[in-house]
Amino acid sequence: MQHYATEITHNSATMLPERVPAQFRTSSQIGTAPREGRSLYKVAYALIGIGATALVIWGIREFLTDPSVDPLIRIAVAAVGIGLLLLVAIVIRDRVRASRNDRFKGVQR
Repeated sequence: MQHYATEITHNSATMLPERVPAQFRTSSQIGTAPREGRSLYKVAYALIGIGATALVIWGIREFLTDPSVDPLIRIAVAAVGIGLLLLVAIVIRDRVRASRNDRFKGVQR
């Protein structure tokens, strides 16, 4: 008994739906959005990123300009933030360096 994928495709000759066995599905058919909907995902992620960035910038500005916050606390929070940004920058730099030397860059699964 063959296990069939839950995805149903259409036969281009008859336009009748046909089931694709799970072992014959391509990686582009597994867990991806339809091609026509991908641009909407990009727009949604961009909007979420812009909104989150605006909120973070506003929060940092409010925190750093609030006169009721002790200056020592401001310095400590700034040091933690700068440390996290440095760690993220180091990870990005290492990933870029590793991708330049990747022997399997063009290989598809």
